Amino acid sequence: HLARKMCVYFLGKRYPHIEAEVAKAYSASKGDIRKTIRPILYSDELIEGPPILKRPLDLVASSLRALDGATDGWTHIQDHLSRMGQEPYEWPMPDGFPMKTTAWSGSMLPRWQFAFALASGEIGGTHLEGADLPIRTRLEALYGRKLTAEVLKAAEQEGMGMAVAAPEFQWR
Repeated sequence: HLARKMCVYFLGKRYPHIEAEVAKAYSASKGDIRKTIRPILYSDELIEGPPILKRPLDLVASSLRALDGATDGWTHIQDHLSRMGQEPYEWPMPDGFPMKTTAWSGSMLPRWQFAFALASGEIGGTHLEGADLPIRTRLEALYGRKLTAEVLKAAEQEGMGMAVAAPEFQWR
């Protein structure tokens, strides 16, 4: 069960042969998470698998991490999570928030609103530490790679909100 959940979370769908390796690693290591997850991280399916839409909390956390942001985690940021469909501790079923992209794709407008509010400093209790860094530095940190001149020009014209709202950042 755990191996299946981990494969779906990291790979986007089930891969029985990797699930078997994960289960074997879990048993052999007596639950050591580093050893348990290794078959997933070293699999070709991690790179070649389908893209996975970030859940709202993942989007908020990765945005704050990439933009060197900080939040008090209080009402303002929770309001954005609620509008995106992931209010903390509010999923009614015992199986946790859904993993399927279709469960989250209906919340694109609130995702974009969060991105622009974050970039423009409009979320109370939340701020970006690196706001004075050049946009190229912030964007390359956000995407984790060097960017083309076209992407940089568009970002300079539209701002950091557009970068967080972009499809490339919505998927993990």
